[in-house]
Amino acid sequence: MIPVCHRCHRVICICQSRVLTAVVAVVTAVALLAGCGGQGPQGTVTGKEHEDARTTWRTEPKTRQECTTKTRRIGKSTTTYRDCRTVPDGTRSVMDVKPECWELELDTGDEVCVSEDVWNATAVGDEYGTR
Repeated sequence: MIPVCHRCHRVICICQSRVLTAVVAVVTAVALLAGCGGQGPQGTVTGKEHEDARTTWRTEPKTRQECTTKTRRIGKSTTTYRDCRTVPDGTRSVMDVKPECWELELDTGDEVCVSEDVWNATAVGDEYGTR
């Protein structure tokens, strides 16, 4: 038996729906590939700053679930309800680690951490991100 297209019933065909599917696939692939090389921050360098790595601690509230079970009898049937709520349970310490940053400040308001080599090779007034 010779296979035929279930849409147009031809032996060898390029159905409109297949063409449309192929076109959508190509357009989607091109859009995804264009998005892969997304532009980062760009602008003129207005300042440079180096920040050492540091660790800080902060406290945040801790909570827990508190549940109660209630049983209610109505006639011959029994219904059980479970009621849960979140209640405060003290505080906990959270460590925040900030890595070393060789920072370039741009005229757009963006701040970018770069490698030490890029930081040393870039002067105030240079264009960043347009290369």
